Amino acid sequence: MRKQSILVVVLLLTTISKATPTQWPVSLGGNGHFYEVISVPSGILWTDAKISAETMGGYLATITSEAEDIFVWALLDSSHFGDNPWGPWLGGFQPDGSPEPDGNWQWVTGEAFSYTNWDVGEPSNGGRNGESALAYVDGSGGWWNDFPMYTLDYGITVAYVVEVIPSPPAILLGSIGVGIVTWLRRRRTL
Repeated sequence: MRKQSILVVVLLLTTISKATPTQWPVSLGGNGHFYEVISVPSGILWTDAKISAETMGGYLATITSEAEDIFVWALLDSSHFGDNPWGPWLGGFQPDGSPEPDGNWQWVTGEAFSYTNWDVGEPSNGGRNGESALAYVDGSGGWWNDFPMYTLDYGITVAYVVEVIPSPPAILLGSIGVGIVTWLRRRRTL
């Protein structure tokens, strides 16, 4: 009976680790954060995506290095772009009144906006209502573009990337799971 209970816990922990969010492991040069691409087939504004990400306990992804950009880009597929060449939304924005087209870009977390991966000629502020929100460009290999934050001038952006820093209880739960698996393996060898 005890072995069955332990097996259920191990299976549960294994299932949790294979959930939709994907961790960028520290052991592979990552930051240990989880990333999840959320699809919204009917479309979503950047401002609504930001609120939704915060409601989920995270924030729109902040890409602060080439390695992180490559990792997040690899999570995407064509469904995350819909019929448009842009999206998903990321956590970069330009506050109202910033010098155009490329002044004062910021991350929603306040981290330094030092790494960039703009598409050729971007940011351009080319939209009718200004372009102050950051998104990927489909088919670009991960380049960025600036798009309108408050309108869907160019059509529908159908996805956004949420980044979540694991909480200490989540880290503890993962450690307990690893401990149980290690204990079970040791018992089998005895």
